[in-house]
Amino acid sequence: MDIVSPRWQKAKVVILMGATGTGKSRLSMDLATQFPAEIINSDKMQVFKGLEITTNKISEEERFGIPHHLLGEVNPNADFTAKDFCSMASLAIESVSTRGLLPIVVGGSNSYIEALVDDDDYRFRSKYECCFLWVDASMSVLNDFLCKRVDEMVSKGMVDEVRKIFDPYADYSKGIRRSIGVPELDKYLRDEAFSNGENCDRLILEAIQGGAGGRGGIGGTNGGNGMYGSMHRHSSLANWETQSGRENGWASILGRSNKMAAKSINVFLQGNKERNDQEGESAVLVDVMEEYRL
Repeated sequence: MDIVSPRWQKAKVVILMGATGTGKSRLSMDLATQFPAEIINSDKMQVFKGLEITTNKISEEERFGIPHHLLGEVNPNADFTAKDFCSMASLAIESVSTRGLLPIVVGGSNSYIEALVDDDDYRFRSKYECCFLWVDASMSVLNDFLCKRVDEMVSKGMVDEVRKIFDPYADYSKGIRRSIGVPELDKYLRDEAFSNGENCDRLILEAIQGGAGGRGGIGGTNGGNGMYGSMHRHSSLANWETQSGRENGWASILGRSNKMAAKSINVFLQGNKERNDQEGESAVLVDVMEEYRL
């Protein structure tokens, strides 16, 4: 499929959003194998180099040769801002688009995407027509999944990975040390030299469950609640169309997300403004895909 738009038309960009743990990375890869596309990361912590396990970066093997931009490129100690993201992302999107490919921006950092789309300096709205896809899941499904994912991350070496960058005098308000998991493990890493095995296990459990951290623990879903509210605010803006479906079960989320997203992108690329009525599928999973036009 030819993604190149005629000169009189805006170039097209797909922006894939959703809370932590909703399967955005996997969905973006599925879509990038169906369309000639490259992926631009918009996750605040995944832009930094290092902490591949803790930040849950998609591995080289899982990328299947599909180019990813802004993934593990920034100095981990840098004070990387939304303005920095806008500058780098704009260049990446323009590069992908001018080569006749579809830019797919994916990540959980809603503030970065809002800054990119709304920043007058980069004239994003005047340059691009956007298809926004929002992947959402109920908190009950997300909580179960995130608990399992944190267990997997710990078993893969997350604690050792964070230990390598541990500094008792570190500033947790800058760079990659803001990643969920790093501040939470601070108490454990400070006390582990003076703790026996049983106490170490207790400290790790506290970090995971948020027993003393105040941030909801490593597996907390507070960010998902904030994004959910933010996306619903945006869905009421003029010229933004919405489509949604819900059902229960994680396997259903991934399968249905893929089908709905691919269908939405096909319509988007063809420039067809007709929408298929999804009413009557009110029991379709905890997955919500929403398409918007700017």
